[in-house]
Amino acid sequence: MSGNDSYTKLLMHGDGSDSSTSIPDSSIGGDHGNATVVGNAQLDTAQKKYGTASLLVDADADYIYWPDNDDWYQGTGNFTIDFCKRFSDLSTHRGLFQQYVDADNYVSLYWAANVNKFIFRLKNASPYYYFSLESSVQSISVDTWYHLAVIRGWGEGSNDWAITLDGTAIATGTDADAWPQLAAPFCIGRGYYASATVYDRGWTDEFRISKGIARWTSNFTPPVGGYSKLDLNINISDVWKGIDEMKINIGDTWKEVSEMKSNIGDVWKTIF
Repeated sequence: MSGNDSYTKLLMHGDGSDSSTSIPDSSIGGDHGNATVVGNAQLDTAQKKYGTASLLVDADADYIYWPDNDDWYQGTGNFTIDFCKRFSDLSTHRGLFQQYVDADNYVSLYWAANVNKFIFRLKNASPYYYFSLESSVQSISVDTWYHLAVIRGWGEGSNDWAITLDGTAIATGTDADAWPQLAAPFCIGRGYYASATVYDRGWTDEFRISKGIARWTSNFTPPVGGYSKLDLNINISDVWKGIDEMKINIGDTWKEVSEMKSNIGDVWKTIF
């Protein structure tokens, strides 16, 4: 399916060979190269939502990141961060993504095990602002694939936010604050909660950052495949029409060649 376009600033398909640590960004709009792998983060072919593999993090301090880039800075514009998630352990808090400088300057999405909620937070020290978007209580299970998204532009409102789970809004809110301009890498598998760094346990697939667009503005059906560069929708009647026109043009070409042959004959006749 389509979904990798000029708005796409990061796209981790998570495809590759088992245990590989080569994890590239495949986005059209970003193209940030391979992620830096920390700890034992790696691709795993045993579990994947789409494609051949997914990113596996199975211990504290396992995560991946791309260096600081303006593509991570969303400002007050619309954006969508979406991905497929399969947890292997929910016994404690789980960090899903973050851009973190310090306790007063960060953006993070995480699973809070003490309240059974997904929570997205951003904080900026100067000028000071803080925004927290908390889902309703969720019954999340291990070894189950979910689609998660954080969206600004929900309901087509520029300051309206949502967290969605499998296409249904589980948190909505209104806030005019900007995504802070943070001099920090963008991390997958790591978050910040309760004054501590928290890590993920499980698999992540098809992680995408879309800048300048709310991919969904109301409840939706989750994607059924990985995001591609081109959505091929071929109209067969148009194809046949094109072939027919090509046939006509070939006929005209042969006519022109024939006329050229006659003219050449006249030239030789004139010479002799």
